[in-house]
Amino acid sequence: MLCSVSLAQLAEEENVERFVVGESDNPIGGENTIMRRIIIFSKALEVRTSLPVDQISEAYSTAEARRALESKVKTRKDTKVPVDAAAAAIILQTYLDDKRL
Repeated sequence: MLCSVSLAQLAEEENVERFVVGESDNPIGGENTIMRRIIIFSKALEVRTSLPVDQISEAYSTAEARRALESKVKTRKDTKVPVDAAAAAIILQTYLDDKRL
């Protein structure tokens, strides 16, 4: 995973205007240790880059990505796109659709 320093450099090179980070939901409620790490990372990224960091729920994005990938391939060996990358694309598309960008 890229650290905030690498992302800051990439943001400058690519003229990034903002970051979108998935929120980890706990379906049964209660504290979520992953979400605490996401909050810390998001704040560090915001400080390091001076860019806004928007958060969007990633609920069910992995399951949706798996379904989408499985419907396009005959066997798991045919899957060339990692599930996490497909889930990230779904999260970003959801964000863009919500913002109508």
